[in-house]
Amino acid sequence: MKQLSLSEIEEKWHHGGELKKNGYEVKDDHFGQVGNLIDAVIHPPTTYIALTKYKTDGNKEHLEQVVAELSEVLVHPGYLE
Repeated sequence: MKQLSLSEIEEKWHHGGELKKNGYEVKDDHFGQVGNLIDAVIHPPTTYIALTKYKTDGNKEHLEQVVAELSEVLVHPGYLE
């Protein structure tokens, strides 16, 4: 995942493209059991990609995305059963 671009990880994983492509139905329940598990895996590499982009281009939007991704991933464990 860390080799993907931000747009690729967004489409393939945040929007469920890879799951749908492989026959898995993706529910819109962001804080449901599956959504929490998926996001616990997806947000850390997305953070890595955004931080790497920030280091190369200095675009503060990438740094803001790092903060948003880390903040969101910390919320999900509280919803796990």
